[in-house]
Amino acid sequence: MEIDELITVKEILLIILDSRNAISYLNGSFNSKLDFDFADIIDVYCSVLSFTCQNSIYINNEYNNKLCMNVNGTINTYFFQYGNYNAQTFMNAFTTLNQISFNSITNTFTLNNNAPFTILNTSTIYEIMGFAKNTNNSSINNSLTLHFTCNFNGLVNINIVLDDVVTENRDSFTGSISSIIQNIPFDTNSTVIKFVKRNDFCIPVKINSINDFSISLINDSGQYINLNNQHFNLTLEFTILKDVARFKMNFQNVIKNV
Repeated sequence: MEIDELITVKEILLIILDSRNAISYLNGSFNSKLDFDFADIIDVYCSVLSFTCQNSIYINNEYNNKLCMNVNGTINTYFFQYGNYNAQTFMNAFTTLNQISFNSITNTFTLNNNAPFTILNTSTIYEIMGFAKNTNNSSINNSLTLHFTCNFNGLVNINIVLDDVVTENRDSFTGSISSIIQNIPFDTNSTVIKFVKRNDFCIPVKINSINDFSISLINDSGQYINLNNQHFNLTLEFTILKDVARFKMNFQNVIKNV
């Protein structure tokens, strides 16, 4: 059939997902990796129309709460309680471990002890406190001013992943093809994380059919986000493009597809 005898028509299908309706919660109360079940559909393009969730994500969490220190030859590992901190509340939690002060001009912490100490590279709290990742940081005269500013901003971006689809998207963490279909920036001071599509952006997806699929919410390091047993609502738009015979359509279909 000649190209000028075809007309491309578009069908749109909405899938509204509420995490309360998932058939499987694959990482418990994190609520960030879930399975949903649907009747069979065929999809070509996908986009996120909306996403809403309570901002229940802690600044200090299971991925960044560990401090490992060698104090005068004795290795100690500390785990800070999950929660939302600022410089003052963090110092209050820290004083039981060590002496700490804060420079509000440079936004840096200084640690002091009565013995030599080293912050070990096995620590995960480096970004919050302000020291280099995968590096040992040793005191001088039992004092250590951390090299970088502290960071209590917490997570500022959520990546929505359709685990069962293949896209042409890339992400810097893997450096390869990614199943991320949308990233959601948000203000950590807001009580609600909300995204509404405001452009025509959509993603071609490589999949023949879907009757069940998995949704994941991850950070920029590929780690599952902990929603602390809170739920989210997500609306997906699937667009199906079909080529149909221009001159074999009846009047009703012509009106429908115009």
